[in-house]
Amino acid sequence: MKKLFTSRRLTTLVGLVILTGAVMLRMQQPEFLRRMQTATFDTYNRMWPRPFDLSSAVRIADFNDDTLNKMGQWPWPRDRIAALVDKLKAMGASAIVFDMVFAEPDGRSPRALAEELAGRPDTAAFKNLAESLPDTDAVLAESIRRAGNVTTGFSFTIKPTETAPRIVYNMTKTFDKPSPFAGTIGRDIPPTLENMAGLVGSFPGAATNIPVLENAAAANAHFTLSSDVDGIIRGYPLLFGKMNKPPAKKTFHPALGLAALQVAEKTGSANLLGPEPGFTFDGQGEIRAIRVGRHEIPTTEDGRLRLYFSGHQESRFLPIWRILAGEVPNPEVAGHIILIGTSAAGLMDLRFVPVGRQQVPGVEIHAEAIEQIRANAFLYRTFQLEMGEYLGMILAGLLLIWLLPRTGAITSAAIGAAAVASGLGISVAGYRMGGLLIDPVYPGAVTLLLYVVCLSLDYLHEERQRQQIRRAFAHYLSPALIEELAEKPEQLHLGGQVRPLSVMFSDIRGFSTISEKLTPEQLTQTLNDFLTPMTTIIMDNRGTIDKYIGDAIMAFWNAPLPDADHARGACRAAIAMQDAMQAVNAKIAENSSEGITLKIGIGINTGPSCVGNMGSEQRFAYSALGDAVNLASRLESQTKTYHVPIILGEATHAGASDFAALEIDLITVKGKTRPERIFALMGDEKIARANDFTALKTAHDGMIAAYRAREWTAAETALAACRTLAPAAISGLYDVYAERIAAFRASPPPPEWTGVYVALTK
Repeated sequence: MKKLFTSRRLTTLVGLVILTGAVMLRMQQPEFLRRMQTATFDTYNRMWPRPFDLSSAVRIADFNDDTLNKMGQWPWPRDRIAALVDKLKAMGASAIVFDMVFAEPDGRSPRALAEELAGRPDTAAFKNLAESLPDTDAVLAESIRRAGNVTTGFSFTIKPTETAPRIVYNMTKTFDKPSPFAGTIGRDIPPTLENMAGLVGSFPGAATNIPVLENAAAANAHFTLSSDVDGIIRGYPLLFGKMNKPPAKKTFHPALGLAALQVAEKTGSANLLGPEPGFTFDGQGEIRAIRVGRHEIPTTEDGRLRLYFSGHQESRFLPIWRILAGEVPNPEVAGHIILIGTSAAGLMDLRFVPVGRQQVPGVEIHAEAIEQIRANAFLYRTFQLEMGEYLGMILAGLLLIWLLPRTGAITSAAIGAAAVASGLGISVAGYRMGGLLIDPVYPGAVTLLLYVVCLSLDYLHEERQRQQIRRAFAHYLSPALIEELAEKPEQLHLGGQVRPLSVMFSDIRGFSTISEKLTPEQLTQTLNDFLTPMTTIIMDNRGTIDKYIGDAIMAFWNAPLPDADHARGACRAAIAMQDAMQAVNAKIAENSSEGITLKIGIGINTGPSCVGNMGSEQRFAYSALGDAVNLASRLESQTKTYHVPIILGEATHAGASDFAALEIDLITVKGKTRPERIFALMGDEKIARANDFTALKTAHDGMIAAYRAREWTAAETALAACRTLAPAAISGLYDVYAERIAAFRASPPPPEWTGVYVALTK
């Protein structure tokens, strides 16, 4: 009793140490745990993507490959882009958004070309003409200004720049609530815009639009996307600070998607909602949401939207050449936010995402973000959810630690599995019903670890008890009985049971002659190259390898596991083995220069057999014995007599009656007195239904019937038809019957002859 108490106490102590360590590790959030979580949530998004509604979807005016092929490569003249803006505005776009930057003046404008040719006397007339033409940048700026709903885009850079992007929409701050954790376990940050601006990322520079375009736009926003450490984009940065300079009030730069909503819905400034309690887990902290008009967007503390992908949708994309050609219906544009971007591979704007085809144009990620916000379809990973994960992990762990030493492995495993399944179910249900990101993997892994460790400790304790039993009874019982008492190996008793088996024997033709040509090393390699794929085929078809007898294989079906379809399984394996011989011979040819080609004969018989652990107390093996086994061996030998690859016994044929098989004889094998009807297996069910086989079977059955009826002329006629229909693999069979018919013509069989062939050899 004291030892039992000590074992329980040790198991409990070790379990508590592991559980405590797991909680502390989770609080540190190492990178491998983050990757486990993101892999889980990526899987959810792939399995249950955000529903896609084409009627409210963002449209993408796409500089695709077709557009560039039809209308010229990038960059385009700015007056052509101005025509695109005018067209989209005329079609009723609610907002026009550029996912590109015009950082330099148009190099293809007439004035730019004139400046390049300045000083050359023969270009004066062209220069005068060019200066009289409107500047293409000014044309685009006028189109942007006239449209009144255009957002220009810019990109942040890691290279410092002096020019800062123009800020059009300001940010305001609401919901200033003091942290309830202040002064205890958290940090209380004063709820000011300056502090909140410091939470979002910033860059030392930006690639901005030329002023004439930037100043004409209704909004100016960044299109910078940042990926996780694995290169996959999962978050959408709604805000960035002002270029690494000391933050001042209202110096946020919105993302393209956020600005597009502000313009399309005429919402004006966006509001930062915060702060949340300062106690931070997994990026959940001071900034909790951003409000734009009627939309309240939950974010991480650095202002990122967790992307909820619907997956790549071709219907979002409108090729620009079709828009300019007037081939896009007005309803495809009217009332929609139109993002202008590119899917052309040559323009290098492809990003990795965790769903769909995984690599999508960057502009589509902006579209996903806008659609997600408009649909109010968000993913949440809050402080409360993480506390729930901790609580569930701790409760499941404590329950398992307490139960395992008291209830045993099976009950504890059931309870642990129920806890893991519940965690997974809650995680999946939370995701599908409310967009909740609940991690089931780490708590489940901790539960599994606790089970394995605690069970191992119990097993070690039981092993010590077995050793004590061995020592205690050493003077009273034989070693064999002591081991049986300690281990209880009931399944390893000698003897067996009688059950119907389908038994296969396979043998290589002429292997003795082949082995004479090979060195011992080559012989070993050849056997390995043959036996390995044959064994795989038998096991793949639910067969059991009994033994290898030199180059022969013995296998059986319907033991140790029951298999109601054992005859068909054995036949299917035999067909596959014959089919595999070409590949086997090709491999042997690679390893040998002797020009060896292996051929095998296979015999299969079905009948009652004794199967079990056969042998002695010192050594035994799982094997089968009986008349059915012996007959299978004899049938394999007869493949040489009848020149067919596979011979089936009558019971096997009955068990696989839908397979393609031809009755080849009534035979009394050596050591038997009762004749056996045997069949040549030609193929599976598909072959049996083929017209070629049906014709062959009709002719073959006619030949056998005429032969047994002593109608030699009719038998020869049917035999001739069989030769024209039969595959080469069984052509030798008809040579055998031709010889028999000729012999019987010369010397007819006695009146009592019934067509039975008596085999004189094994």
